[in-house]
Amino acid sequence: MTIFDPAIIELFAGCFIIGAVVNYYVWCRVRLVLLRQELFAVRDALWDKSAEKGFLGDARYRAIRHRINGCIRGAAFLNIDTLTLSSGAEADELPCASSPAAQSACDEAVAQCGWIIVKYVMFHRASGWFYILRTFAGALSQRAKEHAWDLAKAWIKSSISDRAYDMERLASARPIQARTSMWQRALHP
Repeated sequence: MTIFDPAIIELFAGCFIIGAVVNYYVWCRVRLVLLRQELFAVRDALWDKSAEKGFLGDARYRAIRHRINGCIRGAAFLNIDTLTLSSGAEADELPCASSPAAQSACDEAVAQCGWIIVKYVMFHRASGWFYILRTFAGALSQRAKEHAWDLAKAWIKSSISDRAYDMERLASARPIQARTSMWQRALHP
């Protein structure tokens, strides 16, 4: 029995696959707990600021706190598709804040929650990484097309203006000589 025995390879591959599946299952649960903890921390910091400044009864504070609680409850359903679908929904108007301090604290909490959710959806979920790769590949593909178009235009301009006579001469030459001169020109411009 050697290390390259098919039975050992199958055992190793099976253990690896089972370990990967268990690890992913555990990571899914852990990342959800971590997301909720971060949202709880933002909500608690908002409560601390509002208690310190005295705007616990503010309508905007209560609406923001209610929405953060909704984010905590719905954290298990957050993914790129959920965000895409909800971006088209009409948002309810938030009530006005009673003071500039309340407005500032609520806006800061919303911004922090937004960043936490984006970080979770884009970097802690496989669908987010696929979205990033798809977007990057699309942008890269578009940039590659634009670059190829620029190169083609430059080549066309240079071949029409500078190389037209050489191309005619190469085409009329014997095939072996034409290939040789093309290779020589490619190696020694």
